[in-house]
Amino acid sequence: MLTVNVPPGVLPGDELRLEGEGYPPDGKGRPGDLLLRIQLRPHSLYTLDGCDIVLERPVSVFTLLGGGMVAVPSPAGPRYLELRPGTGEMREQSITEAGIPARGKRTAGKLRVRFVPVLPAAQTPALAKLYRALQAEIDRMGRDCLPELAAWEKCWLPEL
Repeated sequence: MLTVNVPPGVLPGDELRLEGEGYPPDGKGRPGDLLLRIQLRPHSLYTLDGCDIVLERPVSVFTLLGGGMVAVPSPAGPRYLELRPGTGEMREQSITEAGIPARGKRTAGKLRVRFVPVLPAAQTPALAKLYRALQAEIDRMGRDCLPELAAWEKCWLPEL
């Protein structure tokens, strides 16, 4: 039975050589080295992509559209990322050197956060009223806000 200290930055498939911890050849002489091939158990929150740690973070579609600060769990503790206003589609941001630590000639990985849009699940009269007000404002701003919708309606409802 051996206790082994695994250094930071070890990735699946890496090998650790433990000098003199193997069996001696033919049961005699000096013991050989023990080679350990590293395997990592899957994590329930993070996945690995090379040296990068990848996290899928659900976020309100309204935060993706309007921007704001979002808390993100990282292996070193909570971090905050600022989302700039944009589309309601999934997007990714990275935190440099927050992934797998550098080891040997490998540089440190990033924490890559994929922001996955989530729509409200519950519909209330107050939310419905807000949605209608928002849609009315978008309609007043013109078709530039929803170009895909405008193109579809122009093609299939040209009389509007």
